[in-house]
Amino acid sequence: PRLDAELSTEDDLVAVRRAPEIAGIVPEGVPPELPLFRPSSVIDFGDLPGGRAYVTFDTVRGPPEVRRWLGERLPAAGWSVAADAGGLSATSGTRRVRYGLTDLAPGTRIRLEYPPQPLAP
Repeated sequence: PRLDAELSTEDDLVAVRRAPEIAGIVPEGVPPELPLFRPSSVIDFGDLPGGRAYVTFDTVRGPPEVRRWLGERLPAAGWSVAADAGGLSATSGTRRVRYGLTDLAPGTRIRLEYPPQPLAP
């Protein structure tokens, strides 16, 4: 018999499709209670002047859907929301974040600017 005659896929692991999440690595300093639009991909992150930071995501969903999603999820997470021409600003206590939305037609670029959370010791 041929060498592969006894091989079978019967016991092979089968991939399970899951809802799309976030592709890429979200920086550690992003406050964990902030809603991050899904599905999306991290495309850039870094530091800003004044001790702030940013992370940029791309998604295939359009700006109206992203704006609506954030407008629902931010208040549910305890943030007050204010819309502006280029996105949304949100505050919680003394913390302020901004989600800038750019129409990629199709899709949206989301730039989240935030005060980084201190890293655990």
